[in-house]
Amino acid sequence: MPTFERLVGILAQQEFSHLSMTRYEEDSLSVYTNARRGWLMYLRYPADHGVYARDLEYTEEPETEERFECVCGIDLEFPASQTLPRHMALQAVVDFFRTRELPQCVHWALE
Repeated sequence: MPTFERLVGILAQQEFSHLSMTRYEEDSLSVYTNARRGWLMYLRYPADHGVYARDLEYTEEPETEERFECVCGIDLEFPASQTLPRHMALQAVVDFFRTRELPQCVHWALE
Protein backbone atom coordinates (compact mmCIF):
# COMPACT_ATOMS: atom_id res chain seq x y z
CA MET A 1 0.00 0.00 0.00
CA PRO A 2 2.79 2.55 0.71
CA THR A 3 4.14 2.11 -2.83
CA PHE A 4 0.72 2.79 -4.33
CA GLU A 5 0.22 5.85 -2.13
CA ARG A 6 3.61 7.17 -3.33
CA LEU A 7 2.43 6.72 -6.94
CA VAL A 8 -0.73 8.69 -6.19
CA GLY A 9 1.43 11.36 -4.55
CA ILE A 10 3.44 11.65 -7.77
CA LEU A 11 0.20 12.07 -9.74
CA ALA A 12 -0.81 14.89 -7.38
CA GLN A 13 2.35 16.80 -8.28
CA GLN A 14 1.67 16.80 -12.03
CA GLU A 15 -0.50 19.38 -13.79
CA PHE A 16 -2.28 16.61 -15.72
CA SER A 17 -2.35 12.93 -14.84
CA HIS A 18 -4.30 9.78 -15.59
CA LEU A 19 -4.52 6.45 -13.79
CA SER A 20 -6.65 3.44 -14.64
CA MET A 21 -6.95 0.34 -12.46
CA THR A 22 -8.61 -2.88 -13.62
CA ARG A 23 -9.22 -5.68 -11.17
CA TYR A 24 -9.17 -9.41 -11.92
CA GLU A 25 -12.99 -9.27 -11.75
CA GLU A 26 -12.76 -6.88 -14.76
CA ASP A 27 -14.27 -3.83 -13.09
CA SER A 28 -12.11 -0.71 -13.34
CA LEU A 29 -11.68 2.78 -11.98
CA SER A 30 -10.10 5.60 -13.97
CA VAL A 31 -9.14 9.07 -12.82
CA TYR A 32 -8.00 12.08 -14.84
CA THR A 33 -6.69 15.10 -12.97
CA ASN A 34 -5.77 18.64 -13.80
CA ALA A 35 -4.30 21.22 -11.42
CA ARG A 36 -7.67 21.74 -9.62
CA ARG A 37 -10.07 18.89 -10.25
CA GLY A 38 -10.36 15.17 -10.92
CA TRP A 39 -12.80 13.18 -13.07
CA LEU A 40 -13.63 9.60 -12.04
CA MET A 41 -15.23 6.80 -14.05
CA TYR A 42 -16.07 3.36 -12.67
CA LEU A 43 -16.85 0.53 -15.10
CA ARG A 44 -18.57 -2.50 -13.55
CA TYR A 45 -17.58 -4.63 -16.56
CA PRO A 46 -15.66 -3.88 -19.79
CA ALA A 47 -18.69 -2.87 -21.94
CA ASP A 48 -20.36 -0.85 -19.15
CA HIS A 49 -21.53 2.73 -19.81
CA GLY A 50 -20.00 3.71 -16.50
CA VAL A 51 -20.78 5.21 -13.15
CA TYR A 52 -19.49 8.74 -12.62
CA ALA A 53 -18.71 10.86 -9.59
CA ARG A 54 -20.76 14.00 -8.94
CA ASP A 55 -19.78 17.02 -6.89
CA LEU A 56 -22.94 17.71 -4.89
CA GLU A 57 -21.38 20.93 -3.57
CA TYR A 58 -20.58 22.35 -7.03
CA THR A 59 -22.09 25.85 -7.27
CA GLU A 60 -20.50 27.40 -10.38
CA GLU A 61 -22.16 27.79 -13.79
CA PRO A 62 -23.67 24.47 -14.97
CA GLU A 63 -22.11 24.85 -18.45
CA THR A 64 -18.58 25.16 -17.09
CA GLU A 65 -16.20 22.46 -18.28
CA GLU A 66 -12.92 21.24 -16.88
CA ARG A 67 -10.09 20.40 -19.28
CA PHE A 68 -7.94 17.33 -18.82
CA GLU A 69 -5.22 15.68 -20.91
CA CYS A 70 -4.97 12.00 -21.68
CA VAL A 71 -1.46 10.57 -21.37
CA CYS A 72 -1.64 10.09 -25.16
CA GLY A 73 -1.94 13.88 -25.60
CA ILE A 74 -5.66 14.12 -26.38
CA ASP A 75 -7.51 16.99 -24.68
CA LEU A 76 -10.61 15.91 -22.74
CA GLU A 77 -13.38 18.12 -21.40
CA PHE A 78 -15.99 17.09 -18.85
CA PRO A 79 -18.75 19.06 -17.14
CA ALA A 80 -17.24 20.57 -14.00
CA SER A 81 -20.17 19.22 -11.94
CA GLN A 82 -18.94 15.71 -12.83
CA THR A 83 -15.53 16.48 -11.36
CA LEU A 84 -14.29 16.67 -7.78
CA PRO A 85 -11.57 18.62 -6.05
CA ARG A 86 -8.36 16.83 -7.04
CA HIS A 87 -7.52 15.67 -3.51
CA MET A 88 -10.96 14.00 -3.20
CA ALA A 89 -10.61 12.22 -6.56
CA LEU A 90 -7.17 10.90 -5.61
CA GLN A 91 -8.47 9.80 -2.20
CA ALA A 92 -11.18 7.81 -4.00
CA VAL A 93 -8.47 6.06 -6.03
CA VAL A 94 -6.60 5.11 -2.85
CA ASP A 95 -9.84 3.88 -1.25
CA PHE A 96 -10.62 1.71 -4.31
CA PHE A 97 -7.15 0.19 -4.18
CA ARG A 98 -7.39 -0.42 -0.42
CA THR A 99 -10.99 -1.75 -0.18
CA ARG A 100 -11.46 -3.21 -3.69
CA GLU A 101 -14.93 -1.61 -3.71
CA LEU A 102 -16.52 1.49 -5.18
CA PRO A 103 -15.29 4.33 -2.94
CA GLN A 104 -17.98 5.69 -0.64
CA CYS A 105 -16.10 8.96 -0.03
CA VAL A 106 -17.73 10.45 -3.16
CA HIS A 107 -21.25 10.54 -4.62
CA TRP A 108 -21.75 8.29 -7.68
CA ALA A 109 -24.46 8.67 -10.34
CA LEU A 110 -25.38 6.44 -13.28
CA GLU A 111 -25.11 8.06 -16.71
